[in-house]
Amino acid sequence: MRRNFVLAMALKILLLGMLSLTLKVETVKADGTIYIRANGEVEPLTAPISSDDNITYTLTGNIDGAVVIERSNIMIDGNGFIIQGDGDLDGVYLGSVDNVTIKNMTVALFDNGIHLSNSSGSRIAGNNITNSAHQGILLQNSSSISIFENRIDYGGIDLSYSPNCSIWKNNVNYGGIPLFYSSYCNISENIIDYGGSIGLLYSSYANITRNSGGIGLSGSSFCIISGNSGAISLDLSSQNVISDNNVTDGIKLFYSNFNVVDGNNITTQFLGVSCMRSVSNFFHHNNFVNNARPVFTDTSANFWDDGLEGNYWSNYNGTDSDRDGIGDAKYAIDMNNQDNYPLMGMFSDFNATSEHYVQTICNSSISDFQFNGTAISFSVTGENGTEGFCRLCIPTALMNATYTVFVNGTEVSYNLLPCSNETYSYVYFNYTHSTQEVIIIPEFPSFPILSLFMIATLLAVIVYKRKYR
Repeated sequence: MRRNFVLAMALKILLLGMLSLTLKVETVKADGTIYIRANGEVEPLTAPISSDDNITYTLTGNIDGAVVIERSNIMIDGNGFIIQGDGDLDGVYLGSVDNVTIKNMTVALFDNGIHLSNSSGSRIAGNNITNSAHQGILLQNSSSISIFENRIDYGGIDLSYSPNCSIWKNNVNYGGIPLFYSSYCNISENIIDYGGSIGLLYSSYANITRNSGGIGLSGSSFCIISGNSGAISLDLSSQNVISDNNVTDGIKLFYSNFNVVDGNNITTQFLGVSCMRSVSNFFHHNNFVNNARPVFTDTSANFWDDGLEGNYWSNYNGTDSDRDGIGDAKYAIDMNNQDNYPLMGMFSDFNATSEHYVQTICNSSISDFQFNGTAISFSVTGENGTEGFCRLCIPTALMNATYTVFVNGTEVSYNLLPCSNETYSYVYFNYTHSTQEVIIIPEFPSFPILSLFMIATLLAVIVYKRKYR
Protein backbone atom coordinates (compact mmCIF):
# COMPACT_ATOMS: atom_id res chain seq x y z
CA MET A 1 0.00 0.00 0.00
CA ARG A 2 2.76 2.43 0.95
CA ARG A 3 4.60 1.61 -2.27
CA ASN A 4 1.47 2.35 -4.34
CA PHE A 5 1.05 5.67 -2.52
CA VAL A 6 4.62 6.70 -3.30
CA LEU A 7 4.22 5.78 -6.97
CA ALA A 8 0.96 7.73 -7.16
CA MET A 9 2.57 10.84 -5.64
CA ALA A 10 5.54 10.60 -8.01
CA LEU A 11 3.19 10.31 -11.01
CA LYS A 12 1.23 13.33 -9.77
CA ILE A 13 4.37 15.43 -9.42
CA LEU A 14 5.50 14.41 -12.92
CA LEU A 15 2.13 15.32 -14.42
CA LEU A 16 2.11 18.70 -12.66
CA GLY A 17 5.62 19.44 -13.95
CA MET A 18 4.63 18.59 -17.50
CA LEU A 19 1.51 20.72 -17.17
CA SER A 20 3.51 23.67 -15.90
CA LEU A 21 5.86 23.43 -18.89
CA THR A 22 2.88 23.32 -21.21
CA LEU A 23 1.31 26.41 -19.61
CA LYS A 24 4.54 28.50 -19.57
CA VAL A 25 3.87 31.64 -21.65
CA GLU A 26 6.64 33.18 -23.75
CA THR A 27 6.75 36.75 -25.11
CA VAL A 28 4.32 37.07 -27.99
CA LYS A 29 5.88 37.87 -31.33
CA ALA A 30 4.01 38.69 -34.54
CA ASP A 31 5.06 38.70 -38.18
CA GLY A 32 3.70 40.76 -41.09
CA THR A 33 1.85 44.07 -41.28
CA ILE A 34 -0.53 44.90 -38.44
CA TYR A 35 -3.45 47.31 -38.89
CA ILE A 36 -5.37 49.44 -36.42
CA ARG A 37 -8.51 49.97 -38.45
CA ALA A 38 -10.70 53.07 -38.47
CA ASN A 39 -13.35 51.23 -36.40
CA GLY A 40 -10.76 50.49 -33.70
CA GLU A 41 -10.19 46.82 -34.45
CA VAL A 42 -6.69 45.36 -34.60
CA GLU A 43 -5.85 43.02 -37.48
CA PRO A 44 -4.87 40.27 -37.21
CA LEU A 45 -6.54 39.42 -33.93
CA THR A 46 -3.40 37.60 -32.80
CA ALA A 47 -1.30 40.79 -33.01
CA PRO A 48 0.46 41.68 -29.73
CA ILE A 49 -1.51 44.91 -29.27
CA SER A 50 -4.12 45.30 -26.55
CA SER A 51 -6.79 47.93 -26.00
CA ASP A 52 -9.67 48.11 -23.55
CA ASP A 53 -11.22 51.29 -24.88
CA ASN A 54 -10.13 51.53 -28.54
CA ILE A 55 -8.29 54.73 -27.57
CA THR A 56 -5.10 53.54 -25.90
CA TYR A 57 -3.30 50.72 -27.70
CA THR A 58 -0.39 49.03 -25.92
CA LEU A 59 2.15 46.65 -27.41
CA THR A 60 2.46 43.38 -25.48
CA GLY A 61 5.26 41.89 -27.57
CA ASN A 62 7.72 42.48 -30.38
CA ILE A 63 6.58 42.82 -33.99
CA ASP A 64 8.45 41.68 -37.09
CA GLY A 65 6.72 43.88 -39.65
CA ALA A 66 5.03 47.24 -40.07
CA VAL A 67 2.14 48.89 -38.23
CA VAL A 68 -0.44 50.89 -40.19
CA ILE A 69 -2.71 53.25 -38.22
CA GLU A 70 -6.07 54.15 -39.78
CA ARG A 71 -7.83 55.49 -36.67
CA SER A 72 -7.67 59.08 -35.32
CA ASN A 73 -7.63 60.32 -31.72
CA ILE A 74 -5.71 57.39 -30.26
CA MET A 75 -2.46 56.65 -28.43
CA ILE A 76 0.01 53.89 -29.38
CA ASP A 77 2.24 52.97 -26.43
CA GLY A 78 5.15 50.77 -27.47
CA ASN A 79 5.66 49.74 -23.85
CA GLY A 80 9.37 49.28 -24.63
CA PHE A 81 8.84 46.63 -27.32
CA ILE A 82 10.41 46.52 -30.78
CA ILE A 83 8.90 46.95 -34.23
CA GLN A 84 11.45 45.59 -36.70
CA GLY A 85 11.54 45.39 -40.49
CA ASP A 86 13.86 44.19 -43.23
CA GLY A 87 14.90 47.52 -44.79
CA ASP A 88 11.79 48.51 -46.74
CA LEU A 89 8.27 49.82 -45.94
CA ASP A 90 7.49 52.29 -43.16
CA GLY A 91 7.76 51.04 -39.60
CA VAL A 92 4.71 52.98 -38.37
CA TYR A 93 2.55 54.66 -41.01
CA LEU A 94 -0.25 57.20 -40.49
CA GLY A 95 -2.23 58.27 -43.55
CA SER A 96 -4.98 60.91 -43.30
CA VAL A 97 -5.50 60.42 -39.57
CA ASP A 98 -5.22 63.09 -36.86
CA ASN A 99 -4.37 63.45 -33.19
CA VAL A 100 -2.38 60.24 -32.80
CA THR A 101 0.32 59.79 -30.16
CA ILE A 102 3.17 57.35 -30.81
CA LYS A 103 5.46 56.78 -27.84
CA ASN A 104 7.83 54.44 -26.01
CA MET A 105 8.78 52.08 -28.82
CA THR A 106 11.87 51.00 -30.74
CA VAL A 107 11.50 51.07 -34.53
CA ALA A 108 14.36 49.46 -36.44
CA LEU A 109 15.39 48.52 -39.98
CA PHE A 110 12.74 50.23 -42.12
CA ASP A 111 12.86 52.56 -45.11
CA ASN A 112 11.36 55.26 -42.88
CA GLY A 113 10.92 54.60 -39.20
CA ILE A 114 7.73 56.63 -38.61
CA HIS A 115 5.89 58.19 -41.56
CA LEU A 116 3.01 60.68 -41.26
CA SER A 117 1.10 61.76 -44.36
CA ASN A 118 -1.80 64.24 -44.33
CA SER A 119 -1.91 64.17 -40.54
CA SER A 120 -2.39 66.98 -38.04
CA GLY A 121 -2.17 67.39 -34.30
CA SER A 122 -0.18 64.19 -33.77
CA ARG A 123 2.71 63.59 -31.35
CA ILE A 124 5.83 61.42 -31.63
CA ALA A 125 7.57 61.16 -28.28
CA GLY A 126 10.15 59.05 -26.45
CA ASN A 127 10.88 56.59 -29.26
CA ASN A 128 14.14 54.95 -30.30
CA ILE A 129 14.35 54.84 -34.10
CA THR A 130 17.39 53.09 -35.58
CA ASN A 131 18.92 52.00 -38.89
CA SER A 132 16.41 53.62 -41.24
CA ALA A 133 17.32 53.48 -44.92
CA HIS A 134 16.10 57.05 -45.42
CA GLN A 135 14.49 59.00 -42.59
CA GLY A 136 13.85 58.18 -38.96
CA ILE A 137 10.73 60.38 -38.97
CA LEU A 138 9.13 61.62 -42.19
CA LEU A 139 6.29 64.17 -42.36
CA GLN A 140 4.52 64.88 -45.65
CA ASN A 141 1.65 67.34 -46.05
CA SER A 142 1.11 67.30 -42.30
CA SER A 143 0.74 70.13 -39.80
CA SER A 144 0.94 70.95 -36.11
CA ILE A 145 2.98 67.82 -35.34
CA SER A 146 5.01 67.62 -32.11
CA ILE A 147 8.20 65.56 -32.22
CA PHE A 148 10.10 65.46 -28.94
CA GLU A 149 12.52 63.42 -26.84
CA ASN A 150 13.19 60.80 -29.51
CA ARG A 151 16.54 59.20 -30.24
CA ILE A 152 17.21 58.65 -33.92
CA ASP A 153 20.27 56.76 -35.14
CA TYR A 154 21.04 56.54 -38.87
CA GLY A 155 18.18 58.69 -40.09
CA GLY A 156 16.89 62.20 -39.56
CA ILE A 157 13.64 64.13 -39.14
CA ASP A 158 12.37 65.25 -42.55
CA LEU A 159 9.51 67.69 -43.08
CA SER A 160 7.95 68.35 -46.48
CA TYR A 161 5.02 70.75 -46.87
CA SER A 162 4.46 70.43 -43.12
CA PRO A 163 4.01 73.79 -41.32
CA ASN A 164 3.48 74.72 -37.67
CA CYS A 165 5.45 71.78 -36.30
CA SER A 166 7.51 71.64 -33.10
CA ILE A 167 10.71 69.59 -32.91
CA TRP A 168 12.53 69.68 -29.59
CA LYS A 169 14.92 67.72 -27.37
CA ASN A 170 15.60 65.02 -29.93
CA ASN A 171 18.98 63.31 -30.30
CA VAL A 172 19.76 62.75 -33.98
CA ASN A 173 22.89 60.74 -34.90
CA TYR A 174 24.04 60.38 -38.50
CA GLY A 175 21.16 62.47 -39.79
CA GLY A 176 19.75 65.97 -39.83
CA ILE A 177 16.51 67.96 -39.71
CA PRO A 178 15.72 69.22 -43.23
CA LEU A 179 12.58 71.29 -43.85
CA PHE A 180 11.12 71.79 -47.34
CA TYR A 181 8.26 74.28 -47.74
CA SER A 182 7.58 73.90 -44.02
CA SER A 183 7.11 77.30 -42.38
CA TYR A 184 6.31 78.53 -38.87
CA CYS A 185 8.18 75.63 -37.27
CA ASN A 186 9.88 75.65 -33.87
CA ILE A 187 13.17 73.68 -33.69
CA SER A 188 14.82 73.82 -30.28
CA GLU A 189 17.23 72.00 -27.94
CA ASN A 190 18.03 69.19 -30.37
CA ILE A 191 21.41 67.44 -30.47
CA ILE A 192 22.56 66.71 -34.02
CA ASP A 193 25.77 64.71 -34.34
CA TYR A 194 28.06 63.34 -37.03
CA GLY A 195 27.60 65.54 -40.06
CA GLY A 196 23.90 66.30 -39.78
CA SER A 197 22.40 69.76 -39.95
CA ILE A 198 19.19 71.73 -39.74
CA GLY A 199 18.34 72.76 -43.30
CA LEU A 200 15.50 75.05 -44.39
CA LEU A 201 14.54 75.16 -48.06
CA TYR A 202 11.76 77.60 -48.91
CA SER A 203 10.65 77.51 -45.29
CA SER A 204 9.91 80.79 -43.52
CA TYR A 205 9.17 82.13 -40.04
CA ALA A 206 11.05 79.32 -38.29
CA ASN A 207 12.30 79.63 -34.72
CA ILE A 208 15.56 77.68 -34.32
CA THR A 209 16.96 77.88 -30.78
CA ARG A 210 19.54 76.16 -28.58
CA ASN A 211 20.37 73.27 -30.89
CA SER A 212 23.72 71.56 -31.29
CA GLY A 213 24.55 70.91 -34.93
CA GLY A 214 24.74 72.59 -38.32
CA ILE A 215 22.07 74.83 -39.82
CA GLY A 216 21.43 75.46 -43.51
CA LEU A 217 18.78 77.78 -44.97
CA SER A 218 17.87 78.11 -48.63
CA GLY A 219 15.08 80.34 -49.85
CA SER A 220 13.97 80.83 -46.24
CA SER A 221 12.73 84.06 -44.68
CA PHE A 222 11.74 85.51 -41.32
CA CYS A 223 13.49 82.80 -39.28
CA ILE A 224 14.91 83.18 -35.77
CA ILE A 225 18.03 81.08 -35.13
CA SER A 226 19.41 81.27 -31.60
CA GLY A 227 21.32 79.29 -29.02
CA ASN A 228 22.72 76.72 -31.45
CA SER A 229 26.20 75.34 -32.07
CA GLY A 230 27.79 74.03 -35.23
CA ALA A 231 27.71 75.40 -38.77
CA ILE A 232 25.04 77.84 -39.99
CA SER A 233 24.40 78.16 -43.72
CA LEU A 234 21.96 80.52 -45.45
CA ASP A 235 21.32 80.26 -49.19
CA LEU A 236 18.82 82.46 -51.03
CA SER A 237 17.46 83.54 -47.65
CA SER A 238 16.30 86.85 -46.26
CA GLN A 239 15.18 88.52 -43.04
CA ASN A 240 16.26 85.88 -40.52
CA VAL A 241 17.54 86.45 -37.00
CA ILE A 242 20.56 84.36 -35.93
CA SER A 243 21.38 84.96 -32.28
CA ASP A 244 22.96 83.47 -29.17
CA ASN A 245 24.77 80.55 -30.82
CA ASN A 246 28.11 78.89 -30.18
CA VAL A 247 29.26 78.51 -33.77
CA THR A 248 32.21 76.17 -34.19
CA ASP A 249 32.12 75.64 -37.96
CA GLY A 250 31.27 79.09 -39.29
CA ILE A 251 28.32 81.02 -40.73
CA LYS A 252 27.81 81.05 -44.49
CA LEU A 253 25.58 83.52 -46.34
CA PHE A 254 25.04 83.00 -50.06
CA TYR A 255 22.59 85.23 -51.96
CA SER A 256 21.13 86.03 -48.52
CA ASN A 257 20.05 89.55 -47.61
CA PHE A 258 18.63 91.55 -44.69
CA ASN A 259 19.53 88.93 -42.06
CA VAL A 260 20.47 89.73 -38.46
CA VAL A 261 23.46 87.89 -36.96
CA ASP A 262 23.50 88.95 -33.32
CA GLY A 263 25.12 87.80 -30.07
CA ASN A 264 26.93 84.70 -31.36
CA ASN A 265 30.23 83.18 -30.25
CA ILE A 266 32.02 82.37 -33.51
CA THR A 267 35.05 80.22 -32.85
CA THR A 268 36.52 78.24 -35.74
CA GLN A 269 39.84 76.91 -36.89
CA PHE A 270 39.58 78.73 -40.20
CA LEU A 271 36.75 80.92 -41.49
CA GLY A 272 34.25 82.60 -39.16
CA VAL A 273 31.74 84.23 -41.57
CA SER A 274 31.45 83.98 -45.34
CA CYS A 275 29.30 86.51 -47.24
CA MET A 276 28.91 85.85 -50.95
CA ARG A 277 26.48 87.87 -53.08
CA SER A 278 24.86 88.89 -49.79
CA VAL A 279 24.09 92.51 -48.87
CA SER A 280 22.50 94.59 -46.11
CA ASN A 281 23.03 91.94 -43.43
CA PHE A 282 23.49 93.21 -39.88
CA PHE A 283 26.28 91.76 -37.70
CA HIS A 284 26.23 92.97 -34.12
CA HIS A 285 27.46 91.93 -30.66
CA ASN A 286 29.19 88.82 -31.99
CA ASN A 287 32.44 87.47 -30.55
CA PHE A 288 34.93 86.47 -33.27
CA VAL A 289 37.48 84.44 -31.32
CA ASN A 290 40.65 82.83 -32.69
CA ASN A 291 39.45 82.54 -36.27
CA ALA A 292 42.26 82.18 -38.80
CA ARG A 293 40.16 84.48 -40.98
CA PRO A 294 37.19 86.07 -39.19
CA VAL A 295 35.33 87.23 -42.32
CA PHE A 296 35.51 86.58 -46.05
CA THR A 297 33.37 88.57 -48.47
CA ASP A 298 33.26 89.28 -52.19
CA THR A 299 33.09 92.99 -51.12
CA SER A 300 29.28 92.85 -50.81
CA ALA A 301 28.36 95.66 -48.41
CA ASN A 302 26.98 94.71 -44.98
CA PHE A 303 26.62 96.42 -41.59
CA TRP A 304 28.96 95.50 -38.72
CA ASP A 305 27.76 97.81 -35.90
CA ASP A 306 24.63 99.63 -34.73
CA GLY A 307 26.20 103.07 -34.53
CA LEU A 308 27.11 102.55 -30.88
CA GLU A 309 28.61 99.07 -30.47
CA GLY A 310 29.96 96.54 -32.94
CA ASN A 311 31.58 93.14 -32.51
CA TYR A 312 34.52 91.71 -30.58
CA TRP A 313 37.50 90.69 -32.73
CA SER A 314 40.22 88.75 -30.95
CA ASN A 315 42.79 89.91 -33.55
CA TYR A 316 41.97 93.61 -33.08
CA ASN A 317 45.02 95.54 -31.84
CA GLY A 318 43.45 98.95 -31.30
CA THR A 319 43.53 101.11 -28.17
CA ASP A 320 40.83 102.65 -25.99
CA SER A 321 42.17 106.05 -24.94
CA ASP A 322 38.81 107.44 -23.76
CA ARG A 323 38.07 104.34 -21.66
CA ASP A 324 34.59 103.49 -22.82
CA GLY A 325 35.13 99.85 -23.90
CA ILE A 326 35.06 100.75 -27.62
CA GLY A 327 38.20 100.77 -29.76
CA ASP A 328 39.49 104.12 -31.00
CA ALA A 329 40.20 102.83 -34.52
CA LYS A 330 37.83 101.06 -36.89
CA TYR A 331 38.20 97.36 -37.61
CA ALA A 332 38.73 97.02 -41.37
CA ILE A 333 37.35 93.94 -43.15
CA ASP A 334 37.59 95.00 -46.80
CA MET A 335 36.94 98.05 -48.95
CA ASN A 336 33.16 97.91 -48.37
CA ASN A 337 32.96 96.47 -44.86
CA GLN A 338 34.24 97.73 -41.53
CA ASP A 339 33.26 97.69 -37.87
CA ASN A 340 33.17 101.33 -36.78
CA TYR A 341 32.81 100.51 -33.08
CA PRO A 342 34.85 97.35 -32.33
CA LEU A 343 34.50 96.04 -28.79
CA MET A 344 37.56 95.92 -26.54
CA GLY A 345 36.18 92.89 -24.68
CA MET A 346 33.82 90.01 -25.29
CA PHE A 347 30.10 90.65 -25.35
CA SER A 348 27.75 88.83 -22.94
CA ASP A 349 24.00 89.09 -22.36
CA PHE A 350 22.65 88.15 -18.92
CA ASN A 351 19.02 87.60 -17.99
CA ALA A 352 18.45 89.67 -14.83
CA THR A 353 14.66 89.19 -14.75
CA SER A 354 12.11 87.74 -17.12
CA GLU A 355 11.80 91.19 -18.71
CA HIS A 356 15.23 92.80 -18.39
CA TYR A 357 18.72 91.89 -19.59
CA VAL A 358 22.09 93.30 -18.56
CA GLN A 359 24.69 93.38 -21.33
CA THR A 360 28.41 93.47 -20.65
CA ILE A 361 31.56 94.16 -22.63
CA CYS A 362 34.48 92.92 -20.59
CA ASN A 363 38.06 91.71 -21.00
CA SER A 364 37.59 89.41 -17.99
CA SER A 365 35.85 86.07 -17.73
CA ILE A 366 32.46 86.66 -16.06
CA SER A 367 30.75 84.07 -13.87
CA ASP A 368 28.04 83.79 -11.20
CA PHE A 369 25.98 86.69 -12.57
CA GLN A 370 22.83 87.40 -10.57
CA PHE A 371 20.36 90.14 -9.75
CA ASN A 372 18.73 89.80 -6.32
CA GLY A 373 16.04 92.41 -6.85
CA THR A 374 18.21 95.30 -5.70
CA ALA A 375 21.85 94.70 -6.63
CA ILE A 376 23.80 93.20 -9.54
CA SER A 377 26.68 90.90 -8.63
CA PHE A 378 29.14 88.75 -10.58
CA SER A 379 32.73 87.52 -10.50
CA VAL A 380 35.51 88.55 -12.89
CA THR A 381 38.71 86.64 -13.55
CA GLY A 382 41.81 87.54 -15.54
CA GLU A 383 45.57 87.27 -15.59
CA ASN A 384 46.87 88.46 -12.23
CA GLY A 385 48.23 91.99 -12.23
CA THR A 386 46.80 93.04 -15.59
CA GLU A 387 44.13 95.72 -16.01
CA GLY A 388 40.53 94.62 -16.33
CA PHE A 389 37.46 96.61 -17.32
CA CYS A 390 33.72 96.22 -17.60
CA ARG A 391 31.22 98.20 -19.66
CA LEU A 392 27.64 97.47 -18.59
CA CYS A 393 24.36 98.37 -20.25
CA ILE A 394 21.78 98.45 -17.43
CA PRO A 395 18.06 99.05 -18.09
CA THR A 396 16.90 102.03 -16.00
CA ALA A 397 13.68 100.13 -15.33
CA LEU A 398 15.81 97.57 -13.49
CA MET A 399 17.99 100.00 -11.50
CA ASN A 400 18.13 103.78 -11.31
CA ALA A 401 20.92 105.70 -13.01
CA THR A 402 23.02 106.48 -9.92
CA TYR A 403 25.11 103.61 -8.60
CA THR A 404 27.74 102.51 -6.13
CA VAL A 405 30.26 100.01 -7.50
CA PHE A 406 32.26 97.68 -5.24
CA VAL A 407 35.14 95.43 -6.31
CA ASN A 408 36.03 92.92 -3.60
CA GLY A 409 34.24 95.10 -1.05
CA THR A 410 36.08 98.30 -2.00
CA GLU A 411 34.14 101.12 -3.64
CA VAL A 412 35.58 102.11 -7.02
CA SER A 413 34.82 105.05 -9.25
CA TYR A 414 32.93 104.59 -12.49
CA ASN A 415 32.00 106.59 -15.57
CA LEU A 416 28.41 107.05 -16.66
CA LEU A 417 29.04 107.16 -20.40
CA PRO A 418 27.55 109.93 -22.60
CA CYS A 419 25.56 107.38 -24.62
CA SER A 420 23.32 106.77 -21.57
CA ASN A 421 19.68 107.77 -21.96
CA GLU A 422 16.32 107.43 -20.21
CA THR A 423 16.11 103.75 -21.08
CA TYR A 424 19.66 102.48 -20.57
CA SER A 425 22.61 103.45 -18.41
CA TYR A 426 26.08 102.67 -19.76
CA VAL A 427 28.57 102.22 -16.92
CA TYR A 428 32.34 101.78 -17.27
CA PHE A 429 34.87 100.93 -14.53
CA ASN A 430 38.25 99.20 -14.29
CA TYR A 431 40.22 97.20 -11.74
CA THR A 432 43.34 95.07 -11.35
CA HIS A 433 42.89 91.48 -12.44
CA SER A 434 42.65 88.49 -10.17
CA THR A 435 39.42 86.78 -9.18
CA GLN A 436 37.24 89.66 -8.02
CA GLU A 437 33.64 90.02 -6.90
CA VAL A 438 31.76 92.94 -8.38
CA ILE A 439 28.62 94.35 -6.71
CA ILE A 440 26.62 97.23 -8.18
CA ILE A 441 23.83 98.79 -6.15
CA PRO A 442 21.66 101.83 -6.86
CA GLU A 443 22.57 104.79 -4.68
CA PHE A 444 18.94 105.14 -3.61
CA PRO A 445 17.14 101.82 -4.14
CA SER A 446 13.50 102.44 -4.86
CA PHE A 447 12.27 99.88 -2.32
CA PRO A 448 14.18 101.31 0.69
CA ILE A 449 13.03 104.83 -0.26
CA LEU A 450 9.43 103.66 -0.32
CA SER A 451 9.87 101.88 3.01
CA LEU A 452 11.45 104.95 4.66
CA PHE A 453 8.67 107.16 3.30
CA MET A 454 6.01 104.85 4.69
CA ILE A 455 7.75 104.68 8.10
CA ALA A 456 8.11 108.47 8.24
CA THR A 457 4.46 108.93 7.32
CA LEU A 458 3.36 106.44 9.97
CA LEU A 459 5.44 108.17 12.67
CA ALA A 460 3.98 111.55 11.71
CA VAL A 461 0.44 110.19 12.04
CA ILE A 462 1.21 108.69 15.47
CA VAL A 463 2.73 111.94 16.73
CA TYR A 464 -0.23 113.91 15.40
CA LYS A 465 -2.78 111.63 17.10
CA ARG A 466 -0.93 111.75 20.43
CA LYS A 467 -0.62 115.52 20.31
CA TYR A 468 -4.35 116.10 19.86
CA ARG A 469 -5.73 113.16 21.89
